[in-house]
Amino acid sequence: MGSNGNIGKNKSMSEGRELAEKTSFSISCVASIRVFVYPSGSGPRNIPKYTVQVINNSLQGVFNVHLDCGYFTSGSLILPMIFRRLQPGDCLVNDGKEIGPGKIIQFDYTNTFLDKFPVTRADCS
Repeated sequence: MGSNGNIGKNKSMSEGRELAEKTSFSISCVASIRVFVYPSGSGPRNIPKYTVQVINNSLQGVFNVHLDCGYFTSGSLILPMIFRRLQPGDCLVNDGKEIGPGKIIQFDYTNTFLDKFPVTRADCS
């Protein structure tokens, strides 16, 4: 009976380590992505235009990149395969596909406000 208890305990500890490794791995993926937003002129009807760059600074690919976008809207079209709002506070970059090391995903939007887009999730290849 004692050995069965230890096996279960060891299995549980092993699963805990795997979860911790996955979590820290995911956190490092998020930390390797930089998002820059800057003014870039005017759009239709003189609405301010902004450029967003999502940069993978990692040495490996990242995919399933999600940004916190609040109630983001744009007065100009953004291709949904580049950037789309899934629901309030959750936007998907590059249709969830891989962004290679050093690669940049860029899009423009028009709005009266400059938005910030913190990374909330990303997975490493």
